[in-house]
Amino acid sequence: MGTQQILLIVLSVIIVGVAIAVGITMFRNQAVNSNAQQLAAEATNIRNEIVQWYKTPADQGGAGRVVTDTNIPVLFTRVDANGTGLINKPNIGTFQVYIAAADTAVTIGALGVEKKGNNLPTFVVDFNLASGEVTTATPDFGTGMPGN
Repeated sequence: MGTQQILLIVLSVIIVGVAIAVGITMFRNQAVNSNAQQLAAEATNIRNEIVQWYKTPADQGGAGRVVTDTNIPVLFTRVDANGTGLINKPNIGTFQVYIAAADTAVTIGALGVEKKGNNLPTFVVDFNLASGEVTTATPDFGTGMPGN
């Protein structure tokens, strides 16, 4: 085999190796971005469920537009939480609902599952129960549950 043929084979192996590395990086970045979008979508779904619960009359299982210490556990049960406001969605992430009695401000913190370095995608949404209006929605990266 000639020197040119060996150089061509070596060059081809290098190019294929670089292409594979770039493909893996692109796939990983897409997985992280997809997870971040899933967090935002699921946090929006949870927010909609909470606002619906708040506006539903108390005799129909809702809050009747009043948040109390006794009806917060009902809310947590409604959004599939474990009684503490912690919601685990496999393959998406973990969500924490922060709400206080007699308060119309709610915060939902979300922590994703796809790692980017040592960080995970996070998402925080703050909203008003009475109006359903979102005051802040912040995507980021971190290592712990964001929120209150």
